[in-house]
Amino acid sequence: MAIIERLRAERGVQRVVLGCTELPLVLDDVSSPVPCLDPVEVHSRALVAAIVDQ
Repeated sequence: MAIIERLRAERGVQRVVLGCTELPLVLDDVSSPVPCLDPVEVHSRALVAAIVDQ
């Protein structure tokens, strides 16, 4: 949380990608100072959309 907050304050980070980690298990848009992107969720939604659109 401290790292995310520092990046937001010092570099203007607007979103955080929680890639290749277990961080989505403990961080989300409610607990993080900025919105979080969970790559598994993003890929899952894209896959379902692609299947439905076929």
